[in-house]
Amino acid sequence: MPKGPLLDLDMEGPEGSTPFLLPRGEIAARELALVAKQALDASLTLSPAVRPLIESALGFTEGLWPSFGGDLGSYLAEGVGLTRQDPQVIQWLALSNQASAMLAPFADTPNRNSAVENPALVIPALLAQGKFDTPAQATEALASYISVISNASMAAGLDMSGDPAANTFLNTLVDYGLRYDLMAVVRVPLDEPFLIKVSDRRPLRLTPITNTGRQSVVIADARSNHVTLRVSDPNARLAHVHARDAADTVDAVGTFTSRKTPQIQSFYAFEDDRDYAIVLRFRVAALRRLQLVPYALVPLLLVLGVALLGKHPGPSELALLVGPGALAASILLAREPSSLGSRLRRLSTLLVTGALAALILVAVWRYTGW
Repeated sequence: MPKGPLLDLDMEGPEGSTPFLLPRGEIAARELALVAKQALDASLTLSPAVRPLIESALGFTEGLWPSFGGDLGSYLAEGVGLTRQDPQVIQWLALSNQASAMLAPFADTPNRNSAVENPALVIPALLAQGKFDTPAQATEALASYISVISNASMAAGLDMSGDPAANTFLNTLVDYGLRYDLMAVVRVPLDEPFLIKVSDRRPLRLTPITNTGRQSVVIADARSNHVTLRVSDPNARLAHVHARDAADTVDAVGTFTSRKTPQIQSFYAFEDDRDYAIVLRFRVAALRRLQLVPYALVPLLLVLGVALLGKHPGPSELALLVGPGALAASILLAREPSSLGSRLRRLSTLLVTGALAALILVAVWRYTGW
């Protein structure tokens, strides 16, 4: 699951049982246990000083960090009660930058919002919780963390052709920094197959003009995975849907399109050799028949406006503009049943408004002889 708040999370267990989600702190503790086991497999040891830092990084959920606009120095100074010029803050920034540089080759897309890649983010919380008594202890933990990932990255190699155990440790650590395993407690039968349904709502962020978006999903956490992308607005459609790898650089491996309609597109993944996580990149657009009228009307209004420039129109000629003007007004006054539909009509609405306004101004100007 992506880091951040869970919206409308709903889980249903076998025979109608209701699972309950483990707290984020408990999830982070279990993830730390796995990371520590993988570190041990790679002949690495997580010292008692570094364990609280990693656990806090695995459970980190941004909090006030976005409000600082990426200024880590101000974030640390305000969170700890020091100044930006304090030697401790300067050292934390340097160590955090080292961690980001060393983990970058193992991340699909380097992310400074991940506390695993930017470990100084958790220092204010660790000091406030009493996990570290002094800023010097936080510095010691950061240095130990740098030492662990430095040894692991040297063992794995920059091309990841070295120790597989070290490579697994670093990949798991970086992946948990960006997302966390959804862990729940549920009663299940031991002597028959069972099904657990999980659903949640995620914010859809579309670009302002093209209305393109992306959604990250995991497709290798079961024997097979079925992912469906759907728009419920009857006036909207899905366009240019592509399944890409987690870094959004090439097409995803092992993902097949099983159903494709204007409003639904499904992907099925079952092969052993498939990407663990993928990015669904798509564009949401209005139905073509709904966009045909406004986009055809815009050039008509512009042609009428240009025609008026060369003459002094009379009342009968101005009457000819009533039809196109009324059609344009009806398009502008039409109310979409959903906010998504209104968003998809934004560009066509702006074009029709501009063309109609230009036509009215030209008609008034030529008729009055200003």
